Amino acid sequence: TRLNFSGSIKTAERDVVYSEFMAKKNNIVMGTVLRKELGFIIVNLGKAEGILPTKEQVFNERYKIGERIRVLVMGVEKKGQKVNIKLSRSHPDFVRNLFMTDVPEIADRTIEIKGIARDAGRRTKIALYSNDERVDCVGSCVGVRGSRIKGIINELNGEKVDIVKWDNALEIYIVNVMSPAAVSQIELDKANFRARVVVPDEQYSLAIGKKGQNIRLASQLTKCHLDVITSSALLKESLIKKMQFQKIPFLTEQEKDSMIISGVETIEEAYEKEIDGLLKFNFIDKEKAIKILAYCRQVIDGEVDDLTTEDMESIEKKIKSQTSKELVFNIPHHDDKDDTDEGDKEDGLPK
Repeated sequence: TRLNFSGSIKTAERDVVYSEFMAKKNNIVMGTVLRKELGFIIVNLGKAEGILPTKEQVFNERYKIGERIRVLVMGVEKKGQKVNIKLSRSHPDFVRNLFMTDVPEIADRTIEIKGIARDAGRRTKIALYSNDERVDCVGSCVGVRGSRIKGIINELNGEKVDIVKWDNALEIYIVNVMSPAAVSQIELDKANFRARVVVPDEQYSLAIGKKGQNIRLASQLTKCHLDVITSSALLKESLIKKMQFQKIPFLTEQEKDSMIISGVETIEEAYEKEIDGLLKFNFIDKEKAIKILAYCRQVIDGEVDDLTTEDMESIEKKIKSQTSKELVFNIPHHDDKDDTDEGDKEDGLPK
């Protein structure tokens, strides 16, 4: 009948549209803002309409009716005689596609995108690796005088983009990903996918980022739980541990010195020796070893704290002394300013 024939045509048309946009899934397409419905943006994609849900929009973008916008095709599904097309501008793959489009070395796989972490509208971190040692992955993405990265940032309406080098060595990768903050030291716990990132005191705010943004994106990119600690806080922690070791009541000063020479200078290191390790010291018998381990366990658990106010004051003085030395060594040489090439002050983009 005519009704069945009409239905068959609509089904065929739907299938054509479905196939066309399934082929475009996870890719960027161009569309025109058609209307707004309950916070959703309806986009005209030519043969079909797509939906840009509220959570897939970028918080600081305003979509005007009739405006041409680029969107990522996230999902395509049949629903009756229609095709539902879910779009996004906030997904990390939107940024991935922009780089693939604007950087030929990524399109031809000379450069690989190893990971992307995004706080849409605010900041994106992208990790890259070059399969050709002659090709600089960061420089290729930045372009001459920032030509490539500027185009991407413009499409993202000014969103900051940190381009970092991926490295197979996790310690090096973490240092790269923490940019723009400088890292002094990494304490890595690979078994638990955790790391403590030590930064100079003056770099702490930069390492954390506004509302924890930098450390959060760095953690997402490395797939590691990252904790930031300042150099002075690490020094204080170390001095406290060494002071606690000096408080062990079952050892003489000479015996403690002997253990320190052997590489045991904290409560934790003594506890990790266990009975067999402690018995290797000729001045420790089994009974004494048991007492030392019991005391160490109590200190580690916080049940015992023999540090006095005087001890803590002594530790704070040492920290201030160490910090003062670092400040002296880090005083910039004003003469170097005259030697700076003006061309190096370009525009703050990574080189």
